[in-house]
Amino acid sequence: MLKHPRPGKLRRLVERWRAVFDRLVRAHAICDRTLSEPAVHELRLAARRALPVLALMAIHWPDDPRIAGAYRSVKATLRALGPLRDAQLRVLRCGSSARTTSLRPIARAEVRRLAPVARRALAAIPLALPADLLSGSAAMVGADIWKASGKRFGDLAVTNRKRYVRRERNVVKGDTELQHRARVALKRYRHLLITLDPVVRVRARHWVERLKARQDRWGEAHDRHLFDQWVAAQGSVGEAKPR
Repeated sequence: MLKHPRPGKLRRLVERWRAVFDRLVRAHAICDRTLSEPAVHELRLAARRALPVLALMAIHWPDDPRIAGAYRSVKATLRALGPLRDAQLRVLRCGSSARTTSLRPIARAEVRRLAPVARRALAAIPLALPADLLSGSAAMVGADIWKASGKRFGDLAVTNRKRYVRRERNVVKGDTELQHRARVALKRYRHLLITLDPVVRVRARHWVERLKARQDRWGEAHDRHLFDQWVAAQGSVGEAKPR
């Protein structure tokens, strides 16, 4: 899955790590201003991309407490933004069906209630963390990283792949909870390989990209399931049929 990279690819590997954190900083700034649905979605995606980078950094710098702290804070932010993102999607879905339009004010009220929680979580992200750890020549840092930790990076990728395959095999058609668990494992695996993209074998990269359609399909089924549960909890008459 991973191959011993040439110096140019090592340089691109570290540049990829830097780009991930640059994206997190930009997404954070926009989300901090607006907390709009697109901004929250982008920050959640940027946070998911940052987590595997931090996991790889923790392998290479196991004694640096800042990395573990950053991982926990980004993870906490991701969790805090989850309910807000769900509420924002409910607002959108309520407008897609005449049967649920009347529930839109309830969904909007949930968004207003959850926004302060999300804002407090945003303040906890240590945006400056990668600056000193990834300083200096990218080629030198990359070579040092690969020589000391390349095999363990590969081991982490294999572990993530096995977790996804195991959960995917347990999926039962129509069981959205098992699908969701498999989808979470798939996302972690995909984001890790995206992080390692400069040194990942092309065949593995293409295989993971083909699985994105399955990830999206399971995600849509999970969102519909959560929305139907929410509508039922509001005492709505009839079965909601969101698009």
